[in-house]
Amino acid sequence: MKRSHGYRQTSVLLASGFLTAGALMSSAHAGLNLTTNPLFLASGIEPNVMFTIDDSGSMRYEITPDELRPSAGYRYLYPESDDVYGSGGYNVNNPYNEEGEPSDPRFLSADFNSTYYDPTVNYRPWIRADGTRFPDADETAAVYNPAAPSRGEPMDLTTDNNWGDATYFPATYYVYEGGANGDPENHDDYQLIEIVEGSTYKGGPNRSDCGPNPEQCSYEQEIQNFANWFSYYRSRGLAARGAIGRAFAPQDSGIRVGFGSINQSGNDVDGVNTSTVSQGVRVFSGDNRQEFYDALYDPDIPASGTPLRRAAVDVGEYFSRDDQRGPWSTTPGELGGSDLECRRSSHVLMTDGYWSGPSPNVGNVDGTSGEVIPRPDDDGDTYQYVPGAPFEDDYSNTLADAAMAYWKRDLREDLRNRVPTTENNPAYWQHLTTYGVGLGVNGTVDPDDAFAAIQSGDTIDWPDPQNSNEAKLDDLLHAAVNTRGGFFSAQDPETFAEELSDLLTGIAAEANRSTGGVSANSTALQDGTLLFQARFESGSWTGDLEAYDATSNDMAPVWVASEQVPHYSNRRIIAGDGIDLEQDAFGGNRERWDWFRGNLDLDEMAEFRDRGGNPIGDIINSEPVLAGTFDFQYERLPSNEGGDSYRDFFDDHKTHDVVFIGANDGMLHAFDAEDGRELFAFVPESVLHKLDDLPNPEYADNHQFFVDGSVTVNDAYIGGRWRTVLVGSTGLGGRSVFAIDVTDPENPEALWEFTDPDLGYTVGKPTIARLANGDWVAAFGNGYNSEEHDAVFFTIDLENGEIQDRIRLSNGAANDPNGLASVVPADLTGDRITDRFYAGDLNGNMHRIDASDADNLEANVLFQATDRESGQPQPITSRPAVSGHPDPGVVMVFFGTGQFLENGDNVIADDEQIQTFYGVRDDGDVTDVDRGDLLPQEIEEQSEQDGFRIRRSSRNSFSEDDPEGGWFIDLLFDGVRGTPQRGERVLFAPQLAAGRVSFTTFTPNDEDPCAGGGFNWLMELNAIDGSQSDRPIFDLSGDGEMDFDGSGVAFGEGPPTPEGQTLEVDDETGELVYDVDEDRLGRDRSYDAGVLGRQSWREFD
Repeated sequence: MKRSHGYRQTSVLLASGFLTAGALMSSAHAGLNLTTNPLFLASGIEPNVMFTIDDSGSMRYEITPDELRPSAGYRYLYPESDDVYGSGGYNVNNPYNEEGEPSDPRFLSADFNSTYYDPTVNYRPWIRADGTRFPDADETAAVYNPAAPSRGEPMDLTTDNNWGDATYFPATYYVYEGGANGDPENHDDYQLIEIVEGSTYKGGPNRSDCGPNPEQCSYEQEIQNFANWFSYYRSRGLAARGAIGRAFAPQDSGIRVGFGSINQSGNDVDGVNTSTVSQGVRVFSGDNRQEFYDALYDPDIPASGTPLRRAAVDVGEYFSRDDQRGPWSTTPGELGGSDLECRRSSHVLMTDGYWSGPSPNVGNVDGTSGEVIPRPDDDGDTYQYVPGAPFEDDYSNTLADAAMAYWKRDLREDLRNRVPTTENNPAYWQHLTTYGVGLGVNGTVDPDDAFAAIQSGDTIDWPDPQNSNEAKLDDLLHAAVNTRGGFFSAQDPETFAEELSDLLTGIAAEANRSTGGVSANSTALQDGTLLFQARFESGSWTGDLEAYDATSNDMAPVWVASEQVPHYSNRRIIAGDGIDLEQDAFGGNRERWDWFRGNLDLDEMAEFRDRGGNPIGDIINSEPVLAGTFDFQYERLPSNEGGDSYRDFFDDHKTHDVVFIGANDGMLHAFDAEDGRELFAFVPESVLHKLDDLPNPEYADNHQFFVDGSVTVNDAYIGGRWRTVLVGSTGLGGRSVFAIDVTDPENPEALWEFTDPDLGYTVGKPTIARLANGDWVAAFGNGYNSEEHDAVFFTIDLENGEIQDRIRLSNGAANDPNGLASVVPADLTGDRITDRFYAGDLNGNMHRIDASDADNLEANVLFQATDRESGQPQPITSRPAVSGHPDPGVVMVFFGTGQFLENGDNVIADDEQIQTFYGVRDDGDVTDVDRGDLLPQEIEEQSEQDGFRIRRSSRNSFSEDDPEGGWFIDLLFDGVRGTPQRGERVLFAPQLAAGRVSFTTFTPNDEDPCAGGGFNWLMELNAIDGSQSDRPIFDLSGDGEMDFDGSGVAFGEGPPTPEGQTLEVDDETGELVYDVDEDRLGRDRSYDAGVLGRQSWREFD
């Protein structure tokens, strides 16, 4: 049975204050800016990007390149008034003869004049800061400058116009048909096209404005396209502004952007007189974003030269500032911030021509040795630039010298040198990297050869920039090579926008990669005598799963998975029906397929990434799950639903334990729990398209997630028989949920893989549930960055992968994204049938889905979490827990708020939203309970005891007048009792033990974001009222005696860490549901770091 529900909330909810909009490498305002690297590494610090535009007089020109303009000095193709680009100007020479023909047909042909109208391009109006566009141009009154529409007399493009003695038709273009042997200056070698009514026109594959047949456009479509070109792209300056605006549109608060123009005279920038720069770097959002676009679309273009060398020095001096309002501060332009030692800084220098103007007076910088710069670990090792290929030349005061002066010198000697390095850029000191961007200009040196020489050491024959214009463009390329930046030169605005967008996205992505390598434990599972510990290493991006004897003092692992992987030719790697992995993922390339399967010999070849002898990819967020011999006791089910056959199934099949875990090598792995042997690996179809990136050497600096989600394994009665089914997700690696029959783990069967527009990145664990009507389903939240950004609950038929229920729980939008986190099922009666589901969303809603009528699921909001200061919703991104209550028919739902998903979530703002842990009562009714109806508890003390940092909290209790809707505790130690620390949050599911609820919290390393990691607390409170226990529940001394009666213990720095208990298998109910019988809720706890999930945290060289 397929059902689709349309439940929506009637109220409009606001996203939490610190969520940002705009997905990395996606369209503008496209939801959460989800990370492609572990946020707890030393990464994610927004890079500085100073964008400097060429505002020289040549940007007014309508003919490109300069070589196309003859000695007559033609600059314009339409009569210009003096004020179109501001005061001053050039002679406006008429290029038309009396018959209305251009003196050179190349002027009106995009085949030669890259600024002119190209009928294959869809010219759209400029984009605004908020993602909307300027209006379409009016073909009968097309303005000359859309940023100042009152300047100049608008032109009617649909009729003849006069220019001096010439009468010409403006909506005209020429198509060259002369071929290689033709004469581009001969009108007879062209087809003349006039855009007039009654005709159709040839478009191109990118002419989306022409409807279903983009190759043929109507008059209305063509004249509108021409009008948009005229008003928005007619000159170099207009085209550049339109392309730059489009390129910056996908960028978001993941970068900090400043603005400059090469002819900007001295002005005050954050308290310092500065030339070139007009706006200091700011986080690229809100008012800062608007101010950037306002500066970009400034209508004035002075009739001045091209002082690129001076601009390079001015921007370099700006980044040399050491005051509190400078570019290295967390609050540029304001006092009170701190300077981050690991922030990258870049200068994107754009030009349409060749430099001129005064000398920078820096000398031959790339031909002179640099200063000795200590390495970040201060171990006595150093770096010094020594002249050599491909950097040095024999010339002084070039643009390359000016840029190099701010790369090889430590711009902030007062800061530790901790800027992340890359393969091409060894600079760990505070420096400036230059990116050269050309529009319609060409040099003589091949950029690919120049950048390849950084690694090869090949000599580049840099020409003397004083000798030719082309050599001056080579000088811009040389500046980019010297500073290990980037370069491109595009001939048309379409290519220019695409290349610049890729460049900016690359800068942002590079900042989200960690420096060097980090070796860390990730997730863990303890079951009985075995502890399974997952690991990863950044840099090589490899991982492992190790098994330890939890009853032994021997720290040597029982087995290490990477050492038990079969020979690559014998590995069992499966995928869904009809998928040929070698062909579909690697295009039939056998060597790349063999590398993926684990042929480590190929790592020695230059075209393959070196994995250091380990064929397993990094394991970051996927948790190990043990399955095989667990007894779900389904004989309690009715006999016609498998109850009478479950015991035979268990005896026949449940004989051996298997550990399942996902890795970012593109596979879900199954390991024999006894010896670590890999039994099989599964590749979801949703990651096929990026598997071919894995072998590339560049992948070390371009990490991606693949099978990063967690799995659930359960027995289920489907298809008339019992089977053991695994349901997993790709997590941050893709938008899919999949199921595998693992009844016989030696012979697994892929059942289905589910994708849907409403399914985003499902970072939570799916669950398997049996409903009251006998259906077995996979249930999960839709995660983040679905197409509509709503919060959606799914149940999927476990046997065939078809949708059973789709319930749209609450709304979202691209600029206010929502999404549903992990779902927990609740069995209220212990009959192995799910009665309710609970899940939270980014808008703070804890949803209850009543499944008592399995054919008509009913959804309501149990509670909305809001913060204590502003009343804004608090995001819920972790799975809740459910327990019983002394009152009949009542359950308690426990959950914390906070997120750690987006780039920037590892940085704590001064006004960071305070997060909270809640215990909310649910009696089954639809009630209007809010924060004011809950009993408040608070953290009252933070101190040290027996070498541990400890907490004590309040013991408030319900009175007879209290409604007893539940309780809450804010995750903040108030300043009246000590120093407050914002940023604490809950990222993992709570656990229940002996009438108490325990949970871990994580606070990113705000004191030193460059170091990564953070701080973890383990909290334990009374489940009914949230009060601190009145008896000792922690053993701090390790003698087996409970000796601390507080509410929390800090257990170390490092990545976000779930309590070790979170991954244990419950003896009674397993992974199916939470049982709510409080009589079975655990035991006292001996505090021991050994049971906690992530413990190891170290950087290595």
